[in-house]
Amino acid sequence: MFGIGKSRKRQWKAAFEKSQCSLCKEIFNDAHKTPCNHIFCKECILMAIRELSKCPQCKKVLNSTTKLIPDEDTQKIADADRIDYEIEDFVKSRGYEELSHNIDNVLTHFLRNKPNIDAGEARKILFQRQHKLIKQQNDRKYTLVLEFLDALKTNRIAEATKFLYESNEAQKDYRNYLQKIVNIHEDIRPPHLNGILGPPPQMGDFSALRIPEITAEDILKPRDQLMIKHFENELQNIRMPQYSSSNYLDEFGDIAAGICKYTSMSTIATMDYSRDGHGQSNTTNTPAVVSAIEFDKDGEYFVIAGIAHKMKLYDFDSVMDKPQAATPIAILPTTIKVSNVCWNPFSKPILATSYYNGSVQVWDCHASRILHTYTEHEKRCWSIQFNSVNENLMASGSDDQKVKIWSLLQGNSIQTIDTKVLVCCVHFNPATETQLAFGGSDHCIYLYDMRNLQKPVKILRGHKKAVSYVKYIDSNHIVSA
Repeated sequence: MFGIGKSRKRQWKAAFEKSQCSLCKEIFNDAHKTPCNHIFCKECILMAIRELSKCPQCKKVLNSTTKLIPDEDTQKIADADRIDYEIEDFVKSRGYEELSHNIDNVLTHFLRNKPNIDAGEARKILFQRQHKLIKQQNDRKYTLVLEFLDALKTNRIAEATKFLYESNEAQKDYRNYLQKIVNIHEDIRPPHLNGILGPPPQMGDFSALRIPEITAEDILKPRDQLMIKHFENELQNIRMPQYSSSNYLDEFGDIAAGICKYTSMSTIATMDYSRDGHGQSNTTNTPAVVSAIEFDKDGEYFVIAGIAHKMKLYDFDSVMDKPQAATPIAILPTTIKVSNVCWNPFSKPILATSYYNGSVQVWDCHASRILHTYTEHEKRCWSIQFNSVNENLMASGSDDQKVKIWSLLQGNSIQTIDTKVLVCCVHFNPATETQLAFGGSDHCIYLYDMRNLQKPVKILRGHKKAVSYVKYIDSNHIVSA
């Protein structure tokens, strides 16, 4: 049987009651039907017949000669429910609830933990979950846009009503005061008013304007609380090119849904990374400050590096199973403090590292050996990044005010950007080989096309301090800090 712990039986009952055996309170295993049409696990009903000689539900007499009928349809449903529950439990424990990850990666992780489950059925359920999630996300996006526009309309009508009232009052005051001056006796009229006393200027007839009335119901109608929270500071300030495309409101909806999607972060596990292996803690008193942590391309392994002169590789699933006893599967010793790491998006074992002394190295983590060492940077190298299109291309940024482009096929850098600012971070556009961005100490983000490094394609301004982090979230959007 598939083992389900006692602490989870109540969860089973709530989620898949129709697929549960009434005797063991677990999902059906080899479901069989009695002559009185009640369904149990085969092992459970046989035990009940031996001990009770009757059906546990209707009390009809049963004995060892009673013919039990395999119920393939019920078992098929039960098997699907079991997989569904196991997947539900897995994605929650791993932080995959949104299933925005690659389905194949999630499936690979799942089957490593549940090797006895049918891969085809698991893939089917994952796709169904993803399709359902996409529909929910789209529904929420549409609701957010409609509620935002409704709130904006209500606010603008209120503002227009106020401006209309003030304009009408100003026009009345103007006419009344002008009439007062006209009525002043000629001999006491100030000379400088002689030239302006004529018929009143033709101002617009504001009374002809009709602005919809706002009711208390409009103001108090239920709206998404996160949308209201972000209405003033973020959503109203988004600038979309209104007529640049027919679907600009959909683009706005995507941004609004992203802003309003998350309210907080939750911890799914806490690990002690001071252990060096075999359950032993680090006894060298070396500071365990972490400067970089990165998952490999499949999310299967991750590396932790810092100032302790070592990099530790972990198996993610093993850590999640026993986070308090997590031990690295490999330790890569370094003689210098590590500032940043980056896995190759094409070759699983290849890891690039940058160091406090300005050097850059490329590792084969499976063999625990260094493949390349580059020493052209003259000061601390803060950032290293592989290209998402060309597996041999990577970039690094340093305090020496240089961005270096490297090829794994050559021993030296192939291009250099003389930035004139300290470079804190660098990142390639995921959709093209030739575009990269980097953040500088001058509070700016620079976008370059590698085919012309004479000047940046664009400079993004707005930060008030050095830009220590920059990343493309897709080909057209950058997040920075």
